[in-house]
Amino acid sequence: MNLLVNSAGFGLPLAFERNDIEGEARHLRLHVEVPMRLMHAALPGMLERRSGTILNIASVSAVCPGYTHTDFHARLGLPRGEEGIPDWLWLEAPRVVEESLRDAERGKAVSVPSRRYTAIWTAARLAPSGLMARLAARGR
Repeated sequence: MNLLVNSAGFGLPLAFERNDIEGEARHLRLHVEVPMRLMHAALPGMLERRSGTILNIASVSAVCPGYTHTDFHARLGLPRGEEGIPDWLWLEAPRVVEESLRDAERGKAVSVPSRRYTAIWTAARLAPSGLMARLAARGR
């Protein structure tokens, strides 16, 4: 298997406001720029071989909202309603924020706001991995 695992990281004191800003900037580059560069280097070969996996390791809370009405798609040049995504899959940003904050208060490491995306997430976990890989290949 062709595999890239992004798991780089180092710790800094928790008192962000007292930390050296250059240390914070190095920390940010390690967590954002380095994985991006590694993926960019590994991806062409994986695409050529039509095989490969990229695994990003996280140790922080994550919100996985699905399609949410924001300016994100407009900035991609996709006018609202022309994304090719059914209306029932779209969430409103205030609801995503509300449910994500509720999940954070409950101590959930992963927040999947809305019952429809929780159902999709559950089905995805139970579906054969080959099917999920084919579906994932359809989007970015």
